Order: sequence, then structure tokens, then C-alpha cells
Amino acid sequence: MTNQPAPPPTGNITNPPQAGANANAANAANTQRPASAIDTNGRRSSSASNARRDETINYEVDRTIRHTQQKAGNIDRLSVAVVVNYGTNASGKSIPLTPQQIEQVTSLVREAMGFSAARGDTLNVVNTPFTADVENSSDVPFWQQSSFFDLLMTLGRYLLVLIVAFILWRKLVKPLLNKQLANAQTARRVEPTPIITTPVQPAKPSNEEVQNRRKTQQRASAEQQAQRVRDMAEQDPRVVALVIRQWMSNEQ
Repeated sequence: MTNQPAPPPTGNITNPPQAGANANAANAANTQRPASAIDTNGRRSSSASNARRDETINYEVDRTIRHTQQKAGNIDRLSVAVVVNYGTNASGKSIPLTPQQIEQVTSLVREAMGFSAARGDTLNVVNTPFTADVENSSDVPFWQQSSFFDLLMTLGRYLLVLIVAFILWRKLVKPLLNKQLANAQTARRVEPTPIITTPVQPAKPSNEEVQNRRKTQQRASAEQQAQRVRDMAEQDPRVVALVIRQWMSNEQ
């Protein structure tokens, strides 16, 4: 006798002969059945008559999107033309530049402008004199020079002004002056000779005549005053009544 528990019982695992016979019989039955298929709904369908096959082919094309951000004021192409003046020799005469000098100028301009053949830039350098030679201009007669023609134009303008002024004087101003002088001479001939008269002093009136004149003046003034009183009486009789009442009160 021991204190340890008894181990669990073990047994051999073997297939029963009946189960193996049933499996073999099922496999034989499956091999003897005609070819058929079971659809998703559990119905059998013959593969020879109801077979259906769908195929879908997708062609995918890759696409690349590129965003390019350029600077403002981008230069697409440059076209430059340069005109170079003639050089001078020891005697001071203008002479054209040599091909080597023109090539140097072209290279300098290319560096200055940033010439780029890939961008399509163009450059043209021309050698030409800016001014004519003094010797050539001195050979031309003075009447064929441009300064002579300028002088003639200036003199012609002044001469035209003088001719217009002379015509206005002969046709307009001088006839008017002659007409005014003729009218003045005619007026002098027709003007009568003035008559010289000595003033006559009036005789002194006598005393009687002086008194008569005074009386006549007083009579005329009295009549004027009476007429004024009548006019006032017609316009406002109350004023006349007040005046008369005033006189009567003064006499009393």
C-alpha cells in the first residue's frame, strides 16, 4: 500500500469494423453517382447543361499629377541688338572695328545679358558710324548743306512777315489816314471866321423902376401865398380854422 493515487485508466483507440464498412460503402456510392453539382440553395444541377462562367478583366492605367510652381516674371526668351560705333585711328579718322573686336563685344554682351542657347536667345551686334566724317561734310558746297537751308527758312519767314505788313499798310492803313487828313482840311476851309463883339453894359434903372419891380414881386408873392392858403383850406379846413382862431386870439 502507498499514499499515491492510482493513475487514470488507458485504452487502445481502434475504429470499429462497422464504421469502416459504412465509410467504404459511402465512397463507393459517390463514385457510382453521375457527375452533378449542388448549388447554393441545396439543389442539384447537372454540370453539362447549366454551367455558367463569368469573367471580368480590369485594365488599370497609372496616372501621375505633377504641380510645378514657377517664379513671377519668368523670362522665356531674350532678343538683343547692339550698335557699336566706329573706332578712330592715329589721324582721327573713323575706321570699322576688326572681327576680333566685334567678337569681344559680342562675348561681353552675352555675359551681360545672360545668353542661353537652350532658351532660344538671339544676339546681333552691328558696327556702324554714329556721325559722318568732318572731311566729307566740308567737301559739300555750302548751298547744299542743311545749315544753309535752315538759314533760308528763317529768312523766308521774316520776309513773309514784312511783305504782309507792307500790303496792310498800302491797302488798309494808308487810305484811312489819307481820308482822315482830307476831312480835317475840308473842315478847316468851311469853318467861318469868328465875330468879335464887345459886351454892352446895361443902364442903371431909376428909383421908380426899382419900386415898381418890388411891388410886382410883392404882388406875385402875395398871390402865391393866397393860392397856397386856398389849397390848404380845400384839403384840410380844420387847419385853416385853427390858424384863424390863433390870429384872433393874438389880436385880442
